[in-house]
Amino acid sequence: MWKLTPAEFIELYEGWQWRENRRVEEIKSMHELRMREYSVLGSWLLSAQVKKTVKPTDLYNPERINKLNTEKKTTTPEESKKILDKLEKQLGVK
Repeated sequence: MWKLTPAEFIELYEGWQWRENRRVEEIKSMHELRMREYSVLGSWLLSAQVKKTVKPTDLYNPERINKLNTEKKTTTPEESKKILDKLEKQLGVK
């Protein structure tokens, strides 16, 4: 029943991996398209409510998101402690 050679198995696996990678890319592109559509709709609705122009990129801007994700801010342990203490105070924790 399972009479594959190692080379045949590797070819099957590589074909599966290629299809899986393609499927993941399709999902990402569909997500991107939907987010852009929702940001246009949201900008139309908000513009009517706030009486000023709201651009779709004000709601969803993948370039800005990617830029924020690549900029890593490092803090010292003391700075981190101050930030956490401030958050705890604002949230009423402790």
